[in-house]
Amino acid sequence: MLFRDYRLNATLQHQAVLIVRAPEEWVTWRRTGRTTYERARNEQTLAPGDRLRIASSAGYGQAATIVLFDQSALDLWAGADLELRQMETTRWSNRAQVIQLQQNDGYVRYDLQSSTPYEQTIFRVAVPNATVELAPGGSYSIALMPGERRVLFPNDNIRIETIVDVAVRSGMARIQGGGETVVLQAGERSVIDPAGIPSAALPALWNLIKDTNFNQYSEEEYNNTTITDQPMLIRSNTWQVYSGPPGADATGFFKLANTCPPPQITGNCAPEELEHAAWLCVVAVRSKALPQVFDRCSATPILVLTSPSTVRWSFRCGCVSIISRLH
Repeated sequence: MLFRDYRLNATLQHQAVLIVRAPEEWVTWRRTGRTTYERARNEQTLAPGDRLRIASSAGYGQAATIVLFDQSALDLWAGADLELRQMETTRWSNRAQVIQLQQNDGYVRYDLQSSTPYEQTIFRVAVPNATVELAPGGSYSIALMPGERRVLFPNDNIRIETIVDVAVRSGMARIQGGGETVVLQAGERSVIDPAGIPSAALPALWNLIKDTNFNQYSEEEYNNTTITDQPMLIRSNTWQVYSGPPGADATGFFKLANTCPPPQITGNCAPEELEHAAWLCVVAVRSKALPQVFDRCSATPILVLTSPSTVRWSFRCGCVSIISRLH
């Protein structure tokens, strides 16, 4: 009986291989049982308990890929922090394969192997206050991000609350946290709040630019990003107001207003045509690089997005306008 139980429950530990795609100084790892991080090497092996970090300064795209023993591929982007907790299979039978990871930060894409010889395959990712179980053969992404609002106190080591975005390109994901369970199918996503409670399934669509409507903060909170000596101020975490080059006088301010779309500048448009505009107003703008027709006006042309399908130039004397529709 004891021998039979041993044969059923004995496990075999496995390893993974690291492929470094970014400059190696951006990729570090901490081997199991250690407290310090070392520079990672291309094609090195990773064991259960090892932890990998990608510098937040790494460029756009995959900085490293972890290829698991079953040929599943995990792509880590800038800022990612991933720990390999468990990679094992039953030793004497095809009963089970178990892979458990902990994602502590950043963006990771999971492309899982579709076929395994095991009767049960478990692929589980732990995130703050929740777990995400991924079905074999699917393609998924998990991103950890700071909450939209936060107050930072000087010399105070406060934990910044994190939200987690889980998306399913193909396959199925099961999220458990805060006493709730949400199942995602292909083309769906869920946002897990700092308490670990997942949202209901949402369409897997994203705004590539955060806060495009300039409605997550007040005008004062956007302008507070220019004040660096008062860390207790609530300030925008999506848009930052600054002047340049370094050392230049801060001669501008950030202004929110409802406005009519160009070329109307009188404000006499129908209410349904109003747009929410964010203005960066300046005292003077160098105009030598602008078309000659604007050389008497400190107008600055910028690219303005008014909807997912509309792009246009906008000119304003004295102010740069960034416009998004109210409706």
